[in-house]
Amino acid sequence: MIFRADRSLQLHLLQSLGLGIVAGSTLVKLPQVVAVVRARSAEGLNPLSFELETLGLAIAASYGFLHRLAFSAYGESIVST
Repeated sequence: MIFRADRSLQLHLLQSLGLGIVAGSTLVKLPQVVAVVRARSAEGLNPLSFELETLGLAIAASYGFLHRLAFSAYGESIVST
């Protein structure tokens, strides 16, 4: 019984950590968004870098979804796109 409780706690902590990473990934782009909004211009940003990043994130999200992984395993890709 103790083993099951420990295992359940471990799984809960791991899932919480994964969801925390997903939530934290939303903050990665925030400084750039703020800079663009303040400057009222996206001048100097390379469109190709956004396209390649979006493609990579879409592939990662698709892989996780199609292989029925836990959302916390691929959710960062969806949030970051």
